[in-house]
Order: sequence, then C-alpha cells, then structure tokens
Amino acid sequence: MTPRGLLPFGGGDDDETGVRDFSKYRLRPADFAHAFFSVVVFAAVALLADANTVACFYPALREQQKQVVMALPVVISALASVVFVVFPSKRHSIGYPPAKPAARLLASQ
Repeated sequence: MTPRGLLPFGGGDDDETGVRDFSKYRLRPADFAHAFFSVVVFAAVALLADANTVACFYPALREQQKQVVMALPVVISALASVVFVVFPSKRHSIGYPPAKPAARLLASQ
C-alpha cells in the first residue's frame, strides 16, 4: 500500500513521464463491503454447513433449531450473492489481468 493507493502486481498504466497513477487503486467502501460479505459467507459455511461441526459447537440444539442452522448458510450465501451481483467489484483478482477494450483488441490484430 502506498500513500496514494495500492501498488498493482502487474505494473499499471504508465503515462509518458513513467509515473503511475495509484489513485485508481485506492481502497473504497465497496471493497470493505465485499470483504465483509465474503468473510460472513465463509464463516457461515465453515461453522454451519457440516453436521459434525454443528454438533461439536452447538451440542444442545433442538430439532427446529437444527433446521434453521442447516438452512442458514444457504440463505446467507444467497443474500451475499445478490449483493455481489447488484454491486459488482471492478477489481481484478490476482492472476486475472485487466481485460483489453474491444477496440484495442481489433487494432492489435
């Protein structure tokens, strides 16, 4: 992390002076929202999806509570999926280079 933004792995867009613009790599509130929902989905699946894990952490659940606990990971994952679809991330993950616009692709061929 730099004072002006994130340092990308693959370089970035260089202008004619050779100085990169890090401002487009700053962390935004949407990045924190995506991280929060990702952690919530991971926790729900890790803690509630397996019957053995549920029996270990919550040994005294009644039958109705067990049904709710078993349905909760699916509901949480579905809600997070809706949030990810409605508010997509414009970030590229590690290993996924930025896509070139169609005009650049046609010009380079």
